Amino acid sequence: MITTLIIARHGNTFAPGAEPRRVGGRTDLPLVAKGRAQAQALGRTLGALTLPPLPQGMTLRRLGPQEWAVYRDLRLASLVAHPEYFSESHADSAAFPPQEWQKRLHENAIFALFDGTRPVGLTAVKAHKKDPKGRTAYFYHSFLVPAYRGRGLARLLYAARFAWAQAQPALTRVVVDHVENNARSRRLILAHGFRYTHTTEEKGARTLHYALDLRDAPIVLTKPIRVLCSPLARARETAAVAVRAAGWRVPLRVHPLLTEIDHGPDENRPESAVLARIGREALTAWEEDALPPPGWRVDPADLRRRWLRLANALTGTTLIVTSNGIARFAPAAGGKLATGAFGIITRDSRQWRCAAWNLRPPLRAVAPPLALR
Repeated sequence: MITTLIIARHGNTFAPGAEPRRVGGRTDLPLVAKGRAQAQALGRTLGALTLPPLPQGMTLRRLGPQEWAVYRDLRLASLVAHPEYFSESHADSAAFPPQEWQKRLHENAIFALFDGTRPVGLTAVKAHKKDPKGRTAYFYHSFLVPAYRGRGLARLLYAARFAWAQAQPALTRVVVDHVENNARSRRLILAHGFRYTHTTEEKGARTLHYALDLRDAPIVLTKPIRVLCSPLARARETAAVAVRAAGWRVPLRVHPLLTEIDHGPDENRPESAVLARIGREALTAWEEDALPPPGWRVDPADLRRRWLRLANALTGTTLIVTSNGIARFAPAAGGKLATGAFGIITRDSRQWRCAAWNLRPPLRAVAPPLALR
């Protein structure tokens, strides 16, 4: 299972042109109008990037080797329904022993869509064997039982594969293909941002190939099951406004780890005075490398340990609203977060990875459902 943390910085607490701006990590300031607008933009963006929930009674999950019969039956059904779209034949595939299906499930990420206990959809992704550097993912094997088409469910199959690929540190690119006469696949592929690269021909069949840099892939999120924030008013208000704007009904809880750092002698002092005391070099070291200036009461190693303990205890998707000073110590964090911006870190079975960082709303959402029918 992939765990996702959406880490957002609270909105603005200083009105434009107000002087002096102060360094006030623990000063409990409310959001100003600009800050509330930032929180609303954050919520609207996250809502647009979030997949709709599965229809009631349906689940989508990765299959394990012990579920080889589910995989086999769906794969054979796809070969019966559309023999013209696949390179494998039904006769050859039906003759595979259980060990072959188990091997594929062990080596590749293969997902099945269920309506209750009935398997109704299949999709897969793997590291592409044609890339010797191991940086390319290959999307393949997609199939929906005919009665389940036209509902936007193909979007969910793509989302599962993108989420898996974005959680693999080595992968930077995705490729996919379809036979020339498969117009539906072509629409789906183009709707998700892929670009045509070339055409190949084998045994009289023409295959069109497409590629996408993972940095340009649609951001795919599942609805958070919880929201955590710092105890400060600006973080709590940002979280509440964002959740309303996203259209979510999600419990919000204050977490002590997310309390702002202590700026020591610089707490609540004008920025100009702080800069005069610590110097530009010390400020740059903090902004770029998270090295606290002299006098600030910050223990980076302890914050990283506590962040990792919190992150590893979470499952599913969590929205975390905090300050820039705290966010930068999250596992795999990408550095400074701008006011009102957010980052995304994910963990598969092995390690945390930064999927995106310092994103400022609004952003491009996943392709609209109508484009996927």
